[in-house]
Amino acid sequence: MPPAVQRECGCTIGVDYPAPIVDGAASYRRAVSEFARVRAKADTKAEAAAVYEKHGSRKRPGGGGAREASGAKRRAGEGGAGADATEEAAANDPAPPFAAETAASGRASCRSCSAAIGKGSRKVCVSVWARGGRISASHHLACFMGGLRVELCPANRGKCKHSGATFVKGAPRVGYPTSSSDAVAWVCLESAKALLPALVAEGGGWASDHLGGYAALPPGKAEEVARELGGLTSTRWL
Repeated sequence: MPPAVQRECGCTIGVDYPAPIVDGAASYRRAVSEFARVRAKADTKAEAAAVYEKHGSRKRPGGGGAREASGAKRRAGEGGAGADATEEAAANDPAPPFAAETAASGRASCRSCSAAIGKGSRKVCVSVWARGGRISASHHLACFMGGLRVELCPANRGKCKHSGATFVKGAPRVGYPTSSSDAVAWVCLESAKALLPALVAEGGGWASDHLGGYAALPPGKAEEVARELGGLTSTRWL
């Protein structure tokens, strides 16, 4: 309150009314600094990871498919090897990067279309690297299949999310939606051939030539994809 207003009101701060006992700006700066110091401590990070593991993940006891494997990968990363080592171990883990399961509740939403996934319906759970560990992203089965795409590897880098094999420039690879319809991870053609039949069987089939990007492949590469995935020829998901 300005001094003139204090005189007008007959209330002088520090005389008729106590003066502030806390400097708000200074207290805020001290609090931010203290939070940063505590959050940077190794034991704080370990405790935060344990709390997330218990309360933040959607992993359920006695099952969970790809989500159960993702929890094991996250726990492996808590040993202090660092995020790079954990990511490398995850790439070489034989657990599938995605798997179908039954929705235990109606709380999950599809990461592709944002609509709710009804309790008891089938969905695809995708293991996604986020927040320093693995989480599970859910998709409607049809949305997941509709989001599959194919391309030729642009360079000799990156690894298949299933086999851990390094991609070869010019070789076909198959992409699948992860945390959203626009976020894509990749598997080699052999891994796609091993992983997709289990999902195709859920709905009675699928057509390999409707992969996103299939029409842009050179004829020889398109034939290779059709040959490897040719057994999946229904159009239920289209």
